[in-house]
Amino acid sequence: MMPSGPPLAQAEAEGVEYTISEDRSAGHAAAAESGFAQLAAPSGPKKEHALEYYHEQLTLLEKQNKKRLALARAEQDMHGGPAMPVGLLRPPNHEAATGEDETESQGTVTDPTGLPHDGDNDTESNTESNRLRVVLYRVACSSRNHKCDDRIYEGAPSNKLIDKALHLAHSAPVSDLGIFIANRGPTAFVVYREVYCGSSVEVRSSLPLSNLCAAQQVQETVSAVSGELHATLQRLSKFAPDRGAYNRGHDYRHMHPRTSPLNRLSNSPSEYSPYFFYHHREVIKQAATVGLGGESLNALWSYLQRHPDPMYARCDELFAQGQVSADTLPWLFQPNKMVVCKEGPLEVAYVLRDVPKGGTSNAVELDCWYWAYDGNALQRKDKKVKLTAPTYDSIPIRQLSAYPLQYANDETRQRLFERGGRFWELRNTPHVSYEGPDYQGERVYPWDSRCMIDYQIYRKFHNSADAFVFSDRQVIAFDNRPREISSTTTQLSQDDTMLLPPGIHGFFLKEKKWVHLLIDNVAPVSWNKQAFDSLVLPGRIKNLVKSLVLVRMRDSAGSSANPGPKERRSDLIRGKGGGLIMLLHGGPGTGKTLTAELAEMPLYNVTCGDVGTKPEAVEKYLSTVLHLGQKWNCVLLLDEADVFLEQRSLSDLKRNSLVSVFLRTLEYYDGILILTSNRVGTFDAAFKSRIQVALHYPSLDQPSRQTIWQNFLAMLRADGEDVDFDGIAAHVDEAAAHGMNGRQIRNAVTTARQLALFEGARLAWDHVEQAIAAASDFDAHVREVGAMSEEEWVMERMSDATGLRGQAEAGVNLGMGRRFRELRDE
Repeated sequence: MMPSGPPLAQAEAEGVEYTISEDRSAGHAAAAESGFAQLAAPSGPKKEHALEYYHEQLTLLEKQNKKRLALARAEQDMHGGPAMPVGLLRPPNHEAATGEDETESQGTVTDPTGLPHDGDNDTESNTESNRLRVVLYRVACSSRNHKCDDRIYEGAPSNKLIDKALHLAHSAPVSDLGIFIANRGPTAFVVYREVYCGSSVEVRSSLPLSNLCAAQQVQETVSAVSGELHATLQRLSKFAPDRGAYNRGHDYRHMHPRTSPLNRLSNSPSEYSPYFFYHHREVIKQAATVGLGGESLNALWSYLQRHPDPMYARCDELFAQGQVSADTLPWLFQPNKMVVCKEGPLEVAYVLRDVPKGGTSNAVELDCWYWAYDGNALQRKDKKVKLTAPTYDSIPIRQLSAYPLQYANDETRQRLFERGGRFWELRNTPHVSYEGPDYQGERVYPWDSRCMIDYQIYRKFHNSADAFVFSDRQVIAFDNRPREISSTTTQLSQDDTMLLPPGIHGFFLKEKKWVHLLIDNVAPVSWNKQAFDSLVLPGRIKNLVKSLVLVRMRDSAGSSANPGPKERRSDLIRGKGGGLIMLLHGGPGTGKTLTAELAEMPLYNVTCGDVGTKPEAVEKYLSTVLHLGQKWNCVLLLDEADVFLEQRSLSDLKRNSLVSVFLRTLEYYDGILILTSNRVGTFDAAFKSRIQVALHYPSLDQPSRQTIWQNFLAMLRADGEDVDFDGIAAHVDEAAAHGMNGRQIRNAVTTARQLALFEGARLAWDHVEQAIAAASDFDAHVREVGAMSEEEWVMERMSDATGLRGQAEAGVNLGMGRRFRELRDE
């Protein structure tokens, strides 16, 4: 008969002590081959009872292990990555126990978990390497009530009954590490074998022993004790040691970075993890070979060779094949090394600041930085990169969204270097051309869109923009790259060049707004040098305009290159009247705006709608525009400036304020300002004295229109368009007979080309004729509604100014003139 009552309770009452050890009895050879321990019991009847109970528990144990493995596989399939390490349940040992912890243990249940025992400290050969190191065990438990949590032991811990719960502990705790090391003798380093107490299990009378969890060794860490070893590792280190560098998929509290308990014995700030030694194996080997670091480093290298982390071989094998898996992903990256990140279609280079973060098997976070420009220097800018682990066994490293630069091909390296070089050149090349989408892909800009690159101006008006939020973190240890790089640096290193961003901020002159641009879409400005030569104007006017603009441009370039010589004065008051103000007046489409292209300078076009009508806002806006024009050496073009140039009157105080503001602002502008208007008869008298030269662009006559038609045909021929040139050239005289200006001729050519494309036919005279007819019908309609031509309107307005007509009629004519302009613009 078997005794009644719960087996564990009865065993405790009878003084049975359970321990796990290696099975060496012939009677249980089969169990030993399966890796199972056996239950030890006293001799006689108690021994028979314990043996029978052991077989019952062995059967339950096998069932529970199968269930645990099935749950682990299900978790792996669900998350697409390697499952958490599963410690299989071990049966109790059937050998006699020795020793008991009188202070904490109510019963001892140890298990063979594969943990190395403290024999490493005592039983190995007494060589110099072994004498200089000591191996200790440290327990971490998820239970807050575990009194042995974070305690250090001399031997491998085992399961013990502590406060009616099962925890890992040992009978020889190290209460004072300093005294322990001092009593032991000369010690170079301490090896901590981290052991995780999976979960505390409260022991109840009905709880079988098969519920015991095996101890799991998570990793080993090394703490330098001797000052010699610590100093040597500091010299050899490529990054700061961090115990939280790698945690094999666990998120345990004890895996977070912490200061070594040996801190008072040495200057070591923390312990060295297997991750640290993986990336320093070669340099430690070389140093030990040449004798650097003395006996302490030799002892460390000897230990690392005999006790390599199991992940080393797996990482080396996969990385050599250009492959990576979920469990090896954190080992792939090394702090202070460059990584390549894929951001949409772009590849960007960053520097990994710290060890990879993340406590799960399917995600890793990289804390990085790169260079950003503030207008005066390159500054570090932080960047967080989230990386998803592979879902398959292994994938090529380059398929990752981020990978170390050392695995990038030559084409990727060359692209990063060339793009960074263009970025650095643009700091001194403000005027550029752009074509393509912006950085966000929200807007596509057409060919030859002009923009300005000037980070000093950008920061002046947008100081709180994200582009100027830089890293305020201190440079971490072993970071040998500079904190900042001055803009006066002519040549950057290859790494610093690749670390420049793929985007740059620019100001679009046409839209007058700052846009984030792609470096790859930025190109030098292609000036249309033939535009002014093809302009249909009298020769004397063209020569005068060319001389004024080119001489002014040459003086501006000379003064910026050689700021020392005294500038020419054009007024008794210094700073006044130093600009070139030109008035180009005439009918629409006569080439006024095209004249600005001659200077090969940025063209800043200002319209009345941009300026506004409130005097305070007008003065502020004009001051800003004139400042930008002078800073960027622009040609300011105030198109259709009639509203600001119109003569003042006693009855309209608001207009008088606008004119006064405009006059005062232009007086001190030191640049090129081109005003265009086709209503010179309404100019205020004060403007006439401020205009250096006023050029009249006469309306086109038939020979001039014929020349313009021929110029457009030549442009189509140069572009390789499918055009019946001979057929259209035969009707040029007929086309020139229509009273069209230059802009209307351009519109007719564009309309005819689109009509031919729609029909899928070759551009011929029939298409041009249809476009001319449409424009002529509109002109006829305008004449029918009573609008005057530009010349007729000017004659009528001049008559009003001399008093030949009444004020009422002048008001009617003014309204008719505005109506004419509205219809014309439509």
